[in-house]
Amino acid sequence: TFLHHIVVNYDKLAAWTVFSQAGEPTEGYRGHAQGGGHMLTGATFNDYLLHPQRSNTADPGAYFLITSKVHLPTMQHSMRTTYKTAEGQHMAEVRELPPMCPAHEVFESSSDSWGPYGKVPWVRTFVAEKCGLDEGSLGDAVMSFWDNFVQLPRPQADIAHFAQGARFAASRARIHQRPKAYYEKLLALVSSEVDPCMNYLFEWVWYYIIGMPASAPCDLTPHELAQTWEVQDRMLQSVSGASGISGDAPTPAATSAPTPAPADQEDPSPTPSPAPAPDAAGQETVITGSVTLKVADPEAFCGSQSALDAFADGMAELSGSLEAAWVNATCAVADSARRLSDDDGGRRLEGNVVISYTIRVPADASSDAAGAIETALTGAEPANLKTLLNTALADSGFQVLEVAAIEAPVVEQPAAPQKGTTDSGAVRSALAQTATALLAAATAGLSAAAAAAV
Repeated sequence: TFLHHIVVNYDKLAAWTVFSQAGEPTEGYRGHAQGGGHMLTGATFNDYLLHPQRSNTADPGAYFLITSKVHLPTMQHSMRTTYKTAEGQHMAEVRELPPMCPAHEVFESSSDSWGPYGKVPWVRTFVAEKCGLDEGSLGDAVMSFWDNFVQLPRPQADIAHFAQGARFAASRARIHQRPKAYYEKLLALVSSEVDPCMNYLFEWVWYYIIGMPASAPCDLTPHELAQTWEVQDRMLQSVSGASGISGDAPTPAATSAPTPAPADQEDPSPTPSPAPAPDAAGQETVITGSVTLKVADPEAFCGSQSALDAFADGMAELSGSLEAAWVNATCAVADSARRLSDDDGGRRLEGNVVISYTIRVPADASSDAAGAIETALTGAEPANLKTLLNTALADSGFQVLEVAAIEAPVVEQPAAPQKGTTDSGAVRSALAQTATALLAAATAGLSAAAAAAV
């Protein structure tokens, strides 16, 4: 509902919008069908409405009262002590509007602070089953979700802060920090199922996907930054059925041991030395090659002309001698991407695409243009190309997660056609490009067949 409202009203959003679930905004949350409308003790619904009128606010563009934080790879939670999760829980008397984040140190047993981290035993099982994943791979999948769909640097120590129940408010300017295409893409992820897996992950990241906040809403302690997350298996204190997910809890089940998120690695394969630049003059020079990219939704990426146009723009930034208009690109899904679920409504987490390109350097270009372009392509570094492509893709709703491979370019400068013959250079170039695309398609078929066999 939140994303639908943003997409439908993107060009006519109110100056300030409060996002809230339909239930009455009563205090705390005690579990599914057990009561509680996710309101933090000391706050009222009016506080969300009146936030823009406050003169001393630290964040005039949004209003979040953070009540939980989660270590994404292990799903261990810490909850705010003034967030009511059980009947009879002693709550401190709050005489002023609570701050966005509580204190780290507990000065009194009833003070507004962070509670200890602990496991909610059913959460990993519930999310894994909902998303069609094995619990052992859940940590990697959640971090991949962040990379693919939040599209911000990972939070410090992989800890995300969020508001239980997903109640918050935001300004038009804050929402417009992201293009409409971005929200449309997120909406598509949750539009094919009645109770989609993504809904449960979104609740943890609303602060980060509404606009592009420059920093986390709350700071971390040195202990949080340093710990290895080998925390004893324990229930959260004063919690009865409450967790980082709003919904019904299944029968508790044992969870697998937590594993840290893998560190980003880049191990680009060395590219061969550039071939000598052609020395023929007065003729069109054709340069062909391919680049393999890891993206969040391979099929959508390959089906987007704006993504291919952005690829041409990004390639042009590699060399001052190359113009985007000279680049023609085609896209093929290179392998079967890992999914969040195995059913037809599942959404890809990530996968590879092969972009096959043909660069036609016109005869009237500078004499060293083709050589300069070939040198730039041959020496291209994956990390640099990723940056250039993502800059070009900024308004498309897509991002490159990794430049997986850069094929060495092939330079062809056809001989001048003789009288009575046709210029075969374009034909040969088209055949080469088609062969590359067919090879990528064949690879995708083999990968899919292997996956099906397994």
